[in-house]
Amino acid sequence: YDSVAVLGLHLMLLYEPGANSVLFQDGTMVELANQATVKLIRDANQSKGFLQVTDKGKRQIYDLLGNPIYHTWYYDVGPLTPSLFVIEKNRMKGIVDMKGKVLLKPRYAAIVADSTTHISILHQGRFGYFNPESKAFIRPQYESRLVHFDTGILRSSKKGKQGLINHQNKTLLDFEYDQIHHWTDSTVFALREENWQVLNFYTGEVQHDNITGYDEIQENNVRKAIVKTTDGYGLLDNKQGMVLNPGFNDIMNLGTADEPVFFTEKYIPEADYYVVIYYNHQMDVIRRQVFDSGNYDQVYCY
Repeated sequence: YDSVAVLGLHLMLLYEPGANSVLFQDGTMVELANQATVKLIRDANQSKGFLQVTDKGKRQIYDLLGNPIYHTWYYDVGPLTPSLFVIEKNRMKGIVDMKGKVLLKPRYAAIVADSTTHISILHQGRFGYFNPESKAFIRPQYESRLVHFDTGILRSSKKGKQGLINHQNKTLLDFEYDQIHHWTDSTVFALREENWQVLNFYTGEVQHDNITGYDEIQENNVRKAIVKTTDGYGLLDNKQGMVLNPGFNDIMNLGTADEPVFFTEKYIPEADYYVVIYYNHQMDVIRRQVFDSGNYDQVYCY
């Protein structure tokens, strides 16, 4: 050969008069047409690749062992996931699988794989969703990307408000909330007009209301939240519900996220004294104290 060029990923381009060839990883050699051009296609983490050979507008895709995968007339091809390619025609993008089967025709301005089963699509400024395994497809109609919220559930927004839908595009929670945060497999913290609610998005039942703020604590597989309500502070558990009813002047975690120790304070105005109780993560009382208002400020500490 007159010269050799390294393409990357152990591929070499071999030049000789009138007969250029590509040498693949396992020693397979593929001869190229005189006017053919080659392009190495890599995935995002640079660990996987394919070779695109273009000849007179026709593109043949090979794996790194020299096996032809499929051919196409589309203008460009790029990796999307380990088993899918993005194709492009007239600046619009679509999806094909490893055998060249078209899963989405090139009709979209952008396609991004958030995971192998969660693909975001964009068209005319609106976002949609595609799952190549289940074939779930939601045409672009939302203002923001559809993000995974829970198994089979997505969150997005319309007219500046957030809501929840399932993979069949059925609305589970109306698009009328400023924020929606996951709490359990059936409930959420939902903010509307500066008021948080804990509600069941399957039944619509409001379980807790008039919450002005909350501070979540992740404790192994259990989640707790110190909630501030119009009645005072309370403590909510995602499995047991409200374990300390709102009405405390303050609740703080003096321990860690893994082993919380809850300090609670409640003022009894009729007697002019404070009741301080400490709870462990199992909500057992580990200490109880009573202070009159005259000396409480001297012992109160964080």
